[in-house]
Amino acid sequence: DVVYVPRLCTEVENTVQIKGNVRRPGRYQWKPGLTVAGLIGLAEGLRPGSFTRRAEIVRTLQQGKPFTFNPPFTANAPREVIAVDLSATSRMLAMGARPDADGQGVLADQVGPWGGGAAGPEGAGARTALEPMDVVTIMTETEVQPPSTVTVVGEVARPGQFELLAGMRISDLIYRAGGVKVAAQLGKAEISRRLPDGRLSIIDVDLKRTLDGDAMANFRLENLDCLSVYTDPLRRDRIRVTATGQFRRPGSYEMQRGQRLSDLVTRAGGFLPTAFLPGSVFSRETVRRRQMEERDRFIREQRKQLLDVRLQARTPMPVGTPLPAGHDLATSAVALDQAEKLLEALQLAEIKGRVSIHLDPYDRFVTSNENFSLEDGDALDVPFAPAEIVVAGEVKSPGAFVYEKGRNVGDYIRLAGGLNSRAFRREIFLIRPDGTAVSSTTYMYDDWDGIHINKPRARDFMRVAVMPGDQIVVPFDLRVKIDRTARNVDIISKAITSFGIVLNAVRR
Repeated sequence: DVVYVPRLCTEVENTVQIKGNVRRPGRYQWKPGLTVAGLIGLAEGLRPGSFTRRAEIVRTLQQGKPFTFNPPFTANAPREVIAVDLSATSRMLAMGARPDADGQGVLADQVGPWGGGAAGPEGAGARTALEPMDVVTIMTETEVQPPSTVTVVGEVARPGQFELLAGMRISDLIYRAGGVKVAAQLGKAEISRRLPDGRLSIIDVDLKRTLDGDAMANFRLENLDCLSVYTDPLRRDRIRVTATGQFRRPGSYEMQRGQRLSDLVTRAGGFLPTAFLPGSVFSRETVRRRQMEERDRFIREQRKQLLDVRLQARTPMPVGTPLPAGHDLATSAVALDQAEKLLEALQLAEIKGRVSIHLDPYDRFVTSNENFSLEDGDALDVPFAPAEIVVAGEVKSPGAFVYEKGRNVGDYIRLAGGLNSRAFRREIFLIRPDGTAVSSTTYMYDDWDGIHINKPRARDFMRVAVMPGDQIVVPFDLRVKIDRTARNVDIISKAITSFGIVLNAVRR
């Protein structure tokens, strides 16, 4: 806890202040002969990382009378800034001081009667005498100088700018960039380096030797270096894809651009008998980037709409306007808060770029539309057959339950304790293992031909049969409870379905 005791008057005299990267910033009593070094000693020295080539003294030009401050301590008199160099005495200033009777401290004695004698002429900055009302500011190196950076562009997994760490070498930069791509030209890369005189120097790099551990080729980087990794014309049509899970030979494979998903399955040795094909997860990097852009756009739009709803909810209603039965302001506030939490969860959710596919046994899969061309970075994961059903959302006991043939959505919701008071029954939906979603509205019409012949219609979504690996999602009812405008209700009721589908799709 911090307790602040205000002064009874606003007149301050015979004090100086030190701020910034010192151990005890604050106000100290001024005495004739007090120097910058003496004040730093009273503040127990500089903290590590202080920028000592420039400290600043803000000095009030009006002297000889008490100086009046207006809260919050805004000066009414002109001031000047005095820059001082403390680098010559930085090691001594970092040691701090034990304040003695005259307030100057041991540090002031060590560096001479004016706070800098031992440092010679180079310590003139530390010997600068202070005046009443002076404010000394010690900045950190990161405040004055931006952190050193290096850049990598071209055929790496994550091109961009990275912080230059002490002793960082070319291989370290490539590692932080996620490694080189299959199409990278390993025999020749270049580093662009800015020389002190402003000229640009181009340094050839043999990436193969560098990645093989050759110390001569793997030299240290300097601030603002830019590593360019070029494309090998002979490898331009090659891609690298990954097969994981229930394959006979899972792993990462280099393939020719234009080859199809069935070619990857063949390279990986085909599926194991334990493979659960309906639960296969296919991920694509280009899709992941588009999904992230769409997610960010969706979140921006929804937050703007929720803000509009909050503002309208605060608008006074006409006197005598009755509220709908069971609806109140508190309920509306809870619904809006829940929407904000869902948006925050969506913002943090991992997006994998999943593409929904329906894998059949190999002989049928080869000739199906699912056998599409591969792209660099594609990944296919085939899991074991799951033995559980997940019930999530607004039920009394969310969790996973053992799959039992013949049970439907309602059966598993009852196993989870049933719906709670916040459940949006009309918008309950089912996520299949292949990533597709089934809701009450889609199920009622997809299998309906209008004349009841061999097409049973499920009027109650609770009767829909579930399959191994299904997820039952019960959304929160986010409809605004005070129906001032139909638009407000429409915003939230549509948002909940979007939140549920997007949240559960990107988390798989």
